[in-house]
Amino acid sequence: MIFDERLHILLTGNVISAEVETTVRRVIERLQDCWQIQLTEENGGRMVTHLAMALMRIERGEEIRAPEKDILEEFENLDIFPVSQTIVQDLIDWTPMNLPKAEQDYLTVNICLLLN
Repeated sequence: MIFDERLHILLTGNVISAEVETTVRRVIERLQDCWQIQLTEENGGRMVTHLAMALMRIERGEEIRAPEKDILEEFENLDIFPVSQTIVQDLIDWTPMNLPKAEQDYLTVNICLLLN
C-alpha cells in the first residue's frame, strides 16, 4: 500500500493508535475498490493524514472547529459535492468511524479535491 510508510511513522511515533491505522487503511481500500479513487501520495497524502489525525481527536474526545462557512460553500456549489457526501456516508457506514459533522465536512471537502 502506498501509504504504508506514512501510517507506520504515525503509528510508531505514537501519533495514532493501531485502531486508527486500521480504520484509515480500510478507508483507503474502500475508496480504491468501491469508488475507483486511486490515491497517490500527491493526491491523497493530505487527506490520509487529516483523517488519521481527525480519528485520533475523536478517540481523545477533542472538539474541532467547523470549516469556514465561505470555504464550505465554495465546495457545496461544485457538481461533485453530492457524490462526495455519498462517499463520506458510505465510508462512515462501512468503517467504525463516528465522525461529528465538522469532521464529515472536512472529509467531504477532501473527497471533492480528490474527484476534482
